[in-house]
Amino acid sequence: VDSLKNGQCDFIASFYDDDLMNPQFLCHKLFSAKLYLVTAPNHLGRPKYSLEDASVPLMNYTDDSYMGKKVNKFLQEHHSDKFETNFVSSMSLLLKDMIKGGYGVGWLPDYSIQEELEKNQLMIVPLKDSVLSVDIYLYRSSARLNSASESLWNFMKAIDWTIA
Repeated sequence: VDSLKNGQCDFIASFYDDDLMNPQFLCHKLFSAKLYLVTAPNHLGRPKYSLEDASVPLMNYTDDSYMGKKVNKFLQEHHSDKFETNFVSSMSLLLKDMIKGGYGVGWLPDYSIQEELEKNQLMIVPLKDSVLSVDIYLYRSSARLNSASESLWNFMKAIDWTIA
């Protein structure tokens, strides 16, 4: 974001950013994803952790990350007393490894857990309103770019970014 603001790059692909939603920048939504609360299965093939447990260990994102802000907002509005943060990372891949290892529950993006859900390595924890939406945008300065960059911008806007 700083590189784009300082004119050091023409484009960035990033999660939604309030600072870039102003007339100085243009944006194009590339796709949306969903964050699901997941757990590993126990030896019987059932969820290892349940919201009926007295305390649920949470593998969470860092507070300053986009996904961390989304998860923490949800927790503040719902069920924050149920979860005990035991591990923090800005990397969803590391959180996924910890959750698959049975260390707790956490929110992971749908595009990164499809295979694990199919193989029953992860299970979605049923919790009302816990599916969180995240949006990914392509941002650029609103100032005219060179012709190659303008062509790339137009090309990117024309692509159907729907994830199958």
